[in-house]
Amino acid sequence: MCGDNHCCSKLTSEKVANAREEYRRGIKLKELSEKYGVSKTTMYDALSGVTWKSVDVECPPISFPLYGRSSSIPPVRIHER
Repeated sequence: MCGDNHCCSKLTSEKVANAREEYRRGIKLKELSEKYGVSKTTMYDALSGVTWKSVDVECPPISFPLYGRSSSIPPVRIHER
């Protein structure tokens, strides 16, 4: 079970689509994570398509601070064995 059907999910497809649109309009990752009650990592994953792949709203590259530096990180793909 995943996404909208998961009992513990704080995000929904609609919220992720809205967050991606807001990010496109210039709302910061931190502000979105606070607004939707999730961590910055969870919001990054939702915006970049690591999670919520079924939501068909594109998002521009995301700047995410990493080890004290700000850099643009491409979506990470996890390979199953």
